[in-house]
This record gives sequence, C-alpha cells and structure tokens, in this order.
Amino acid sequence: PKLPPLTPVEQDAGVIMQFRLAKAHVMGMPGGAGHQQPMPPSVSRQHNLDKLMHELFRLHDLNANGVLEELELVKLNEKIAMLHYGTDVDRTPVREKFHHLFREKLDPEGRPVPFERFRQYMLSVLTDLDPNVQAQEMILEQFIAEAESGRETFQFQSFASASDQPFHAQLGGPPKAAQRPAPIMEAPEPPASAQREVLQQGRNSRELAMAKPRESPGGHLTFSKGEKLQVWSSSKNAWLDGVVLEVFDTACFAEGYAVPAGTYKVSSSSGVKWVKPDALESSLRKK
Repeated sequence: PKLPPLTPVEQDAGVIMQFRLAKAHVMGMPGGAGHQQPMPPSVSRQHNLDKLMHELFRLHDLNANGVLEELELVKLNEKIAMLHYGTDVDRTPVREKFHHLFREKLDPEGRPVPFERFRQYMLSVLTDLDPNVQAQEMILEQFIAEAESGRETFQFQSFASASDQPFHAQLGGPPKAAQRPAPIMEAPEPPASAQREVLQQGRNSRELAMAKPRESPGGHLTFSKGEKLQVWSSSKNAWLDGVVLEVFDTACFAEGYAVPAGTYKVSSSSGVKWVKPDALESSLRKK
C-alpha cells in the first residue's frame, strides 16, 4: 500500500533533519572541523567548553546584536517546541516558562544580558546536571543541535508566525511557501518513504543495539542494550550499578539531539548519562 503524503510540516521538518545529517557527515570528512589538530590536554577541555558556550550564545542571539534578549530566548524555544510536538502545540506554557527563567536567572527586569552573564548561568546549569567536563561538553553539543534546528525553522512557512518579523533581517528574510534550502551537494531527491524515515530519526531514538555483545574493530568487548554495567559518578566519586538504555552504532539524531557514533545512553542511581566514545574507558566498565 502507498504511504500517505507528507504534510507541509513533516516535509519541512524532514528537510531540516536531512541537512542536519548532511552537515554532520561533512564535518566528519577529512579536512572538516572534526579533523582539527587537538589542543594540549591542559587547556583543551576549558577551551572546548568556552567555544561551545560562545556558539550557543550566538545561536540564541537571533538579531545578532551581541546580547541575549528575553524575546530571543522565548522565540527560539517556541520553535524547538514546535519541532518536537508540532506547529499546533500550545506555546503559552513555553512563553511563560522561558519568560520566568529569564527574569529569575538572567535579569529580574528583563533587560538584555551580555555573554558573560549567560556563561555564568550556563556553568551553573551544567554543574547541576553533571560535574564531569566531558559530559558537560556533550550536553552543550546537544543544546547547540537543538538551537540550530530551531533557527532553521524560521526559513519555513509552516513554522512561521507574525512575531518572527523582528528577526527576519538576520535569519534570511521572511519564509516563502515553496522555499527550500539550496542543496549542499548534488543528490537525487529522496522518495517520500526515505523522507519519512529521516523524520522518524528526529522523533524517536533509533533501535540500534544487537541482541548479543559485540566487539569493536580493536577487539575490545562493547556493551549491548539492556546489559548491566557500572557507571562512574563524578558527583558521588564512585562506580554505580547501571544499565545500558541505548546503543548508537552510527551517528544519528535521537530525542532531538545530534548523537555521534559509538555513544551509549546509560542509567544509574545518579540519573541518565550520555557517554561519548572518547569517554567510555573512564565512564563505563563491565559489572
């Protein structure tokens, strides 16, 4: 049987997801940003955190005037909510939540704040979520992926609203009904079934784990979905019993986030943690 036609919202969200995946592929190619020479270990972690923090601030600064305004925080998170739950989602709770957050955490009078104030707030958020610097980097990367997707919705008519107008000058002008981004590289238009598959990647975690333990190319035993293991907790300074919730064998989008290949999503008494490949040896071990 034929699949039902995609709605305009599904088509636009699918296009956004395709270009997010294409960008991730290009960044990982030789010569891309993913192959820059690493900095010395003594400074690389703090440098990476600051770099990611600046990028997250830039993405929130929708009108590019160098400060974060209350309306910018609200608008971007409205768009992210629409990506997650559809364009008919009730945006009133989103507005109220981020209006309250801005007044409580950034400026009580709702005045624009500079990067340093934003940085102080984000450092407190990251410390509360996970004191491990590697985990903080991944959390920031997830925030950035969502902010990038939220900004891209300004280019699509199906996500448009009248209150977008102040940001059109910096975000490419008002959207057009038939507008689509220029392709990054020449490729045939994917069929509707493929577009629906890409869209699904952004809605749910992919089921990628195999039923039995596998070995990495280096011969080391890896973990499988559902396997019991131990997870290192920096806050408790101890190994905790846990379980593997998801195994991501390939780079993809899961729960709205860009996830690199080789990532594990695990759970322990300290909460849920996303562990990147370069942190496996220090964060996970066999039980």
